[in-house]
Amino acid sequence: MKRSLNLIAFGGSLPVDKIKIDQNSVRGLPESRQLTAIVRAVLMLAESLGKTVIAEGIETEDQAWMLGLAGCGMGQGYHFGGPGPADVLIEQVDEMRLGRLARREG
Repeated sequence: MKRSLNLIAFGGSLPVDKIKIDQNSVRGLPESRQLTAIVRAVLMLAESLGKTVIAEGIETEDQAWMLGLAGCGMGQGYHFGGPGPADVLIEQVDEMRLGRLARREG
């Protein structure tokens, strides 16, 4: 069964804070021109509406690069690391933030 969302029924606004790009869409990036076009359109729409976008299932450097280049600021997937204990993940995130800060200052 296919589902659709009628934006007019919502008065032209989406009743969400975040928009997710599913891993099935990410999996075809950047090879699929059709998926790339759809993802770029979703990112442009989200930016116009002031919505945050999260891409899930990012597994390759090419996927991360394409999504970042297209304006996706948040993502998750094995490209960034696998599941683990919360304290280890928090430490890794802190290290990444410090690395970004050092690059900006340097």
